Amino acid sequence: MASILATSLDVWDLPTEAKVGVTVLAALLVGLLTWATAGSRAEKPAAGDGPSWRPPDQWPPVAAHFTGRTESLAELRRVFAGHQRSRGRDEDNSPLVVSVYGRGGVGKSMLIARFGHEVADRFPDGRLYADLRGAVEAPIQPEEVLIGFLRALGVRLTTDPGGPAELRKLWLTWTKGKRILIGLDNAQDGDRVKDLIPAEPGCAVMITSRQPLFLLNTYDKQLSVFSEAQGVELLARLAGDDRVAADLESAQEIVQMCDHLPLAISICGGRLATRENWTLRELADRLRDERRRLDHLELARRLDKSVRASLQLSYDDCTGLQRRLLRLLSLLTAPDVPGWVAGELLGASELDGAD
Repeated sequence: MASILATSLDVWDLPTEAKVGVTVLAALLVGLLTWATAGSRAEKPAAGDGPSWRPPDQWPPVAAHFTGRTESLAELRRVFAGHQRSRGRDEDNSPLVVSVYGRGGVGKSMLIARFGHEVADRFPDGRLYADLRGAVEAPIQPEEVLIGFLRALGVRLTTDPGGPAELRKLWLTWTKGKRILIGLDNAQDGDRVKDLIPAEPGCAVMITSRQPLFLLNTYDKQLSVFSEAQGVELLARLAGDDRVAADLESAQEIVQMCDHLPLAISICGGRLATRENWTLRELADRLRDERRRLDHLELARRLDKSVRASLQLSYDDCTGLQRRLLRLLSLLTAPDVPGWVAGELLGASELDGAD
């Protein structure tokens, strides 16, 4: 319309006052069009905020046979509630970091998976999750985890996003003002974790590892094995209440030979569930042969399906001296020994052996 009015000045012979009026009208139309276009561009949603974008939810599902851990869940609830109260009073400007550590197969991953679903509503900007072990032979590098997390948040990365320092800056930028729950499973050491922790107090990070990570501002929770009652309950949930009730003595024996380890008990329950012709006594007799026990405690060659794979991972993490001590300890018939025995076996001092 503005172009037509401007052209009319050359086509028609108008009075001077009319030409001035047409010029002013055309200028007003151009200004109005420019303002409307700029407004529509400003209202255009940014990447990651459009109607087709959803907050990422990478959290693993909860196992149907999840059992026990009532006290641990209650403790985690208190920790999260306390952090939320302190954040509301501006007493704490750092994210909540919870480290759950313990021996392999004790159920650390299941615990954080279960609790992560319980508190999901507190983190409207998403839940991110990464298994830092990946394949056992090739642990995932922190940079790979950051790239995956950033893409999940809608960040359009170039082919070369830069090194760890640049990725860390991007991570801090894109988590600013967000409330995200981050799960880091199977952490090997603190150095592989610290760059994955955001600075935003609205975020929370839950980490599992086999040893303390000694991170700053971290709530550390050591997870122990099951009690006998919890182990029998887990076995019953998988194998069937009636079968376990019919031979409670064998069930208790199975739990004991599994060393009250949830992973081992779950595998035994899975074997019984798929072999209805097996009795609990038959499985207990099979487990009694220590030379073949690990064969029966394996459903697949995965960390969550094999006690052997879990033990191998812990053994691989040991130093050469620690491995040698483990092999020497296996020659002893006593189930428990005092610390000085390690020094005698290694031909070292009592203090070095105990350490």
